[in-house]
Amino acid sequence: MAKSKPTQDTQSERDAQVVSLLGAIKKGNPDALSTFFELFSDDIYNFPIRLFRFNEDEASEFYLYAFEHLRDGRKISSFKGKAKFTTWFFAVLRNLTIDYLRTQKDKRYFALYRNIDTSGKLIDAVETKGEIREEHLAEGHLFHRFNESIAALSIAQRVLFKLAYAWYFELDAEEFLYLKNINRNSEHEILKRIHELKTTALERSNEVREYEDKLTLNFQQISMLETKINAYFRENPDVEKNRDAWHEEYFAATLPPQIIDLIQSLMKKKKRQENLLLQQKRSLLSIRAPYKDLEVLLHSTQGVLSVQLVRIVEKLSQHLGAHSKTDEALG
Repeated sequence: MAKSKPTQDTQSERDAQVVSLLGAIKKGNPDALSTFFELFSDDIYNFPIRLFRFNEDEASEFYLYAFEHLRDGRKISSFKGKAKFTTWFFAVLRNLTIDYLRTQKDKRYFALYRNIDTSGKLIDAVETKGEIREEHLAEGHLFHRFNESIAALSIAQRVLFKLAYAWYFELDAEEFLYLKNINRNSEHEILKRIHELKTTALERSNEVREYEDKLTLNFQQISMLETKINAYFRENPDVEKNRDAWHEEYFAATLPPQIIDLIQSLMKKKKRQENLLLQQKRSLLSIRAPYKDLEVLLHSTQGVLSVQLVRIVEKLSQHLGAHSKTDEALG
């Protein structure tokens, strides 16, 4: 059964505890890893339930999958401290969930659940889960397609795009050699300027991390509210849930006031989550290197570089769009 999420204070305490464990985990200390899994066991189990609508049996299967991929401590040891550990770890769990879904994509999921018909009688129903899983695989496929689209660019376009978004990308050997050949500066100076681009991006990323922290906290609050609401309906199976009708001002005479308050709070938190996600996406776009810094490295003008980058983004979008249509035709 899904458990409630820890409070913000507990989360901070765990972050601090993990930081103190990292050194021992990197050395392969089994006791440190054991302590880590004790701290985050519930998070690993609950994560796909909250974000990917897994049922409890599926969550148990995912837990084993995640444990197998985390048990050697290498992924945990890769934490660099650029964000709160819990924020970083939830991103790791998200990627693991997508990987897990990819291994299950050819399977159909059938979940037996109890429902209430119009007469109030409990009936059995079977819900097909295959289609839901495919929806969540889409983002993983998109990331793969995006990397393919970047690789399809000319080397000049790849270098401009990767430097513009230096926070996210690294130049490979071929791309760095191209940059070195068109640049009048020494290799040391080029590396120094790339480092400066990343430093500028790091400063801008502080806003993004603030949104990540807000999203994480809001997600935890949503989880706690859902746990309390679900507990009430489990204890009162004859009360109609009517979840599709829930909204920020929802009211039902059949429900006690405290449950109505919880439902209203939940819907407000979910609306806030949508707004925070939108703001986060907008802030991610701000982590682009200033054109005035790019022109020094690429020996071009800000106006030319801005036009070139717009065309590159358009080309990437078209490439991704073409892949999407192909996938739909094949599907």
